[in-house]
Amino acid sequence: MEECVDEFYLSALSDHDQPFPISDQTYAEELHLQEVLMSCILSSLPNHQTLPPPKYPTGEVGESSGSHVCMEEKPSEDMFKNINTPSCAAHSFCHDMSHVFKDCSALPIDSSPSVEPGDSSKSSLCGICFEPKSHDEIFLTKACEHVFCMDCMGSYVASRIQDNATDVLCPDPNCDERLKMENCHPILAKEVFDRWGDALCESVILGSAKFYCPFKDCSALLLDEGVVFEESECPHCHRLFCAKCKVPWHPGIGCEEYQRLGVDERGREDIMLKTLAKECRWQRCVKCGFYVEKTQGCTYMLCRCGYGFCYGCGDQLMAHYCVKCNL
Repeated sequence: MEECVDEFYLSALSDHDQPFPISDQTYAEELHLQEVLMSCILSSLPNHQTLPPPKYPTGEVGESSGSHVCMEEKPSEDMFKNINTPSCAAHSFCHDMSHVFKDCSALPIDSSPSVEPGDSSKSSLCGICFEPKSHDEIFLTKACEHVFCMDCMGSYVASRIQDNATDVLCPDPNCDERLKMENCHPILAKEVFDRWGDALCESVILGSAKFYCPFKDCSALLLDEGVVFEESECPHCHRLFCAKCKVPWHPGIGCEEYQRLGVDERGREDIMLKTLAKECRWQRCVKCGFYVEKTQGCTYMLCRCGYGFCYGCGDQLMAHYCVKCNL
């Protein structure tokens, strides 16, 4: 019976310079590696057929177990006779591999064109976050060719409007193109878009012709039409204010008298106290600002701060007689 041996083993035996160039352990590892590679290739193919394991000659080379093989201590003469003829194991391996490559040729091949890095139709790099974005995520400025994503542009425009800016430029530091309000509408929240519109309206009004509602919780933009109305009503919060003094309405006090008051005396409580003092005919010390009331005696009043004044006119007195009031 003709024996078949592995070509790898025969090539090692045919080396006249080194009869056994590899050890038994190395040869066993090579055989085991071939089995693993063959198993991986076949398992990756669809509908593959299980191929029989390679056949080894009985007696000369045993089946591989781990990394050890059993061999005769001395090779037989029949082995050297079959050196120039293909071995059964090699023929079986080539036959098996021909089926493998035939099955591989039947696999579907992805013929779709690859996306080049500069293909903006598929993805583009945002100039702010520097991340690739799809075409649906890109904001088109229409003023320049710089590319930014919608999320970054929405945050950028909102921050500029928060700073009361009316002209919003392209985020690129080397670009002076202005963004249009109508183009940014889809990426802005309603309150941000409305605030931008209000800022644009304010920018076209002269500074001398506009003022704001004096109430801090309103602060609506108002237009001075040049008509003299001291007592006016805010069209937004419907509260009264003085259009001449640009302050909440000061009942009982004229505008000239109000302007003479100190900054710390123009509060609502201060005005109420001044109105009460006028009704009760109290007099105020011009030095310390303390109110006094005369119950009896002459018009000469000596304040607790040591300042003497006339209760009738408020002028300073050094004696108990006022020439101005003749009292």
